Order: sequence, then C-alpha cells, then structure tokens
Amino acid sequence: MAFGKLTILGEGSAFGEVELTKPTTSIGRQPGNDIVLNTSAVSRYHAQFDVAEGNVFLVDLGTVNGTFVNDRQIEPNSRHPLTDGDVIMMGDVQLIFHIPTTHFRSIDIEASLAPSMTVFEDPRVPMSLVVDDPQQPVAPGSHAQLVMVIQNRGKDDYVFTVETGGMDSEWVKSNRREVHLEPNEQTEVMFSIRPPRNITTRPGLYPLTIRVTIKSDPGQYIEATREIEIAGFAGIAMAAHEGKRAGHYHLAIQNQGNMSIGLCLEGYQREKLLHYKFSSSRLHLEPGQTAQVELGVRSAKRRPFGRARQVNFAIVARSLDKAGYQAPLLARYTIMPSWPAWLAGLSLPLILVGGLATLILIAGLIFTGVLPLAFLEPAGTESAALTVTTTPTWTPALIPSPTVIPTPVVSIIEFRAQPAEAGFGMIGNVVFSWQVESPSDVAEYALLSSITGQELPIAPENWSTGRLVVPLGWLVSEFGWDRHEYTLTIAGTDHVERSSTTAVAIRPVICTLGDNAEIFPLPATDAKPTSVVLVEPPQIAVGGRTSDGQWLQVWSIAEHQELGWVPVSQVSCPSAVTVENFVIVEAIPVMMPEP
Repeated sequence: MAFGKLTILGEGSAFGEVELTKPTTSIGRQPGNDIVLNTSAVSRYHAQFDVAEGNVFLVDLGTVNGTFVNDRQIEPNSRHPLTDGDVIMMGDVQLIFHIPTTHFRSIDIEASLAPSMTVFEDPRVPMSLVVDDPQQPVAPGSHAQLVMVIQNRGKDDYVFTVETGGMDSEWVKSNRREVHLEPNEQTEVMFSIRPPRNITTRPGLYPLTIRVTIKSDPGQYIEATREIEIAGFAGIAMAAHEGKRAGHYHLAIQNQGNMSIGLCLEGYQREKLLHYKFSSSRLHLEPGQTAQVELGVRSAKRRPFGRARQVNFAIVARSLDKAGYQAPLLARYTIMPSWPAWLAGLSLPLILVGGLATLILIAGLIFTGVLPLAFLEPAGTESAALTVTTTPTWTPALIPSPTVIPTPVVSIIEFRAQPAEAGFGMIGNVVFSWQVESPSDVAEYALLSSITGQELPIAPENWSTGRLVVPLGWLVSEFGWDRHEYTLTIAGTDHVERSSTTAVAIRPVICTLGDNAEIFPLPATDAKPTSVVLVEPPQIAVGGRTSDGQWLQVWSIAEHQELGWVPVSQVSCPSAVTVENFVIVEAIPVMMPEP
C-alpha cells in the first residue's frame, strides 16, 4: 500500500523513485532515515512525510537551509499538504511528489449513501469502486460501517470477489464476498468494523485495504485503501484492603485501557481530617500493567478525648495528561482519640476533687482571718465592720487583669498567581499579584513555597506595585512539575501576621520518542558521552531545547527525572506544541554529535 511516490533528482541525474508506505517517513543525510540523501546540502534530519486525514503532509524539521515547495519556503515544524506534481527542494536535491497510480477523485452519488465518497478506478480494469470516506475514529467496543459500490463498466457479465486486508480479519466483516453484475449494473457491499475493547487493541491509523477482483481473471483487480483511525480509551481499576496495622492500606492499580498512562495518587476527604502518605504517588502503567502501592493514613489533627469516629475518604488516581480524568476508590478510616479512654474517664472525678479542695482551702483562709469577708462581697458595697477595723496590710490580687488582643493594622485582600496551570519546560512567566489593605503600614513581607519553604525574593519595587513576575523555567528548576503552593505573609508595625495561599499547577506536555531513539546523557566527567538506544521508548516530557533548536532535553514521565538529550526529529509532541515553545537550556552534552 503506497500513499504516494517521490521521484528524487540531483545534479542532473535521478536518484530513483521511492514509495511512501509508512504513516511517517523521515528524510535526511544521516543513516537511519527512511530516505537517505548523501549530500552535505541536506541536514542530518531534514524533513518527514506524514500521512493523516487522507492527505500527505511535508514537515521541515527546523533546518538551516529550509525546505521549498514550488519555489516557496514552507514554515518549519508545521504540516504542509502536498498535491500531485508538487516540486520539493531540499538543498541541491529536487523531489517530485506523485499520488498513487490508482487515482481517486471525489464525486457526488445517490443520496441514500454517505455524503462523502471516493471513486477508485483503473482504465485497464472494467469496473469502478465507490467507497465511503471514514468520518470519525472508531472506539474499541463500538462499530462503524463503510459502504462500497461496485459498478461493472465492461461489456460482459462478471463475478467479482471481495477481500479485505490491513486490519485483523476478526475486526472487519462484509455482507458479501462475491457479486454477479451485468454490464453497467452496480451493487452495494457493506463493511462492519468492530475492534474489540481490550488492551491488545492499540490506538492509531490502520490501513484497511479492499481488493475487488474479477473471479475469472485474478490479474484484473482494483484495490481501495482507507485509513481507519482506532481511538484510544482509558480504563483504571483499583482495589484496596486494610493491612494489619491501623491506617495501613495495600493498593493495586491496573491499567485496563489500550494506552500507556501516567497517574498521580491523591487522598481526598471533604473535611480535611486526614493526612495521606503513598509509597509511590506517581505511576506509569502500560496497558494491562498492575502496580502495588502502600498507603499510610493518619488523623490530621489530634483529639485528646472523645469517641472513636469513622470517616469515609477517597483514594483518587488522576491521569497526568491534558484530560486529567480521575478514578476514585472509597475507603474508611477510624479516628481514635490520642489519650486513652481510661484517662478521659478519670478526668471528671479529678476535676471534682480539685474543685472541692479549692473550696476547703478558701474556707480555711477565711476562718483563720487570712482572707477578709470583704473578699466575698460584691464590688461597690461597703461593710460596716470595715469602718471600725484596721485595713489588712496585705490583700491578694485574685482577680486577673484582662488581656488586650491587638487588632491587626494590615490585611491581605487578594493574592493570586496567573496562569493557574502551565506546561513543564515551556516558555512563559508566572505572575504573582496581591492587594493589601494599608500597604504603607506593612513592616514585613515574605513569599514562600509551601512545599519546600524556599523564599521567592520580593524587591521593594515589586512590593510597591503588588506584582512579581517569575520565569516559569526558574520555578520548574527549583520545585519540579506538580501542584505548587505559595504563601504570602505580611505583618504590620504591631507584628501580627496575616497569610494567604495560592497555587500553580505545572503539568508536563507528554511526548513520545521514535523507535530506537538515541539518548545522549550529560557526562559526569570529561569523557565523551555515549548514546543509549531505547528499543521501547517511554513517554517523555521535554524540559528545554538548545539555542539552535536541534536538540531537546527529555525527562522520564514515570521516573520524574532527566534522561538526556535527543535530536528534535526523534521526538513527537502534540501538534499544537513546536520547538520554539520550549525554553532554552544552556547546559548541553560535551562533544555532542552534529544534528
């Protein structure tokens, strides 16, 4: 199956013809590309041809000399659609793009069929095929239908056989395997596509081929190719059971979807009565993979007395992709008083005994004359006995003076961070802004990370404007990717503190490495670094790029640590993300090979 063909010319001679048979075809002078051009005018990893949505796209990989289509330079790192006969220039090499020999064109057909169809025909074969264009991805477990119309364009009766390929035969069923048609007669054949909903059904584009052959002459056939997109689906299963120790739980988490996923484990309880500690709060699971995690739960606040209380809480597995879906699992924890029950039962008798002893002591002091009876009289009254007796030389001050609680002279009206969510390794800033009542009376102020306790410097000019701009790259280098919480604390001349907290969620942009990707780590010594080839590359996050945009610093999503440096051509990120979106990281490998 060919999506297109290239005629390659250079220095007046033809290099040859190459068919595009893969969803992505790389081209450059570096051995290992799908198409190798042995000329110094072409970059090592110059461009790639992508097949998607029924079209062939050309992508320039940020080369110095650029790539030209019909004498116009295309934009780097973006898809440029190709049409039949387009002339492509890469350095001193010329390429001419052709669509496959079996041509197709859009036509209008009967209203009873789907509104978007394609004709496949060959002047050497006395028939034509009209096939549906797939409209949307097929979700595993559901089904989609394609309609094909076969028309006999010959002068004789023919029996036509219908065969399919390119997908699992159990996924594709047709209602007819043979049809008999008279001249100019046509008929419909229905295809039902039903991929199973299990972990072995991998998402992506599948080339469904339909071959219709004249039964009496197998050499005469027409083959139609349609791209069927199988969608990915997510599925998480969790189970938990309590361990032998109170507050100890054993968790089992399984990926029941058909895509690899990164997960973050969290605990949730509405009243925030509990504290959670996972043995591993971040997981990366391949389809069907199961992970075992230990969870410790304890009360967030101590209660000396009271009854035991059972509270429900949720163990939440949250995906680390943009969807951010959550899978909760309900569990139960018993909050016990921190003091034993016998001590709580003994406290009431002790209080009663202490009160009775105090009364006996006061009565004894009055009886011996140490305390006058005036001590028991209400304030503002005078006793006749006191006018004829000598005032005691000592009067105990038994009534305490009230404590004055000062009113804070400053307060925080508003404190927030924008944006509330940012991408790891991306160019940008986080802006902290605040509004304070009576700012001139603020004597002390500080902005701290609630996670590490590290202080973010606020200059006087920042304080006067109520605004602090911090590069996103600095926050990531200091605190990594996760939910970051920051606390603003102020105090006035009365030294009474007021605080407010805001948060910034920093999420990695999930990218993938190509097959047999080479990673060049930063050397620990002055020795020349050696590359590492990953046969099954993991999902990665990009932490930055070199200033020339040829290399990317990649991080492991599962391990949450840097892997090394990879050429741009070996990394695939979401279409909305380009190399220019990533920050420039100055630290690059010693003696890194030329891209």
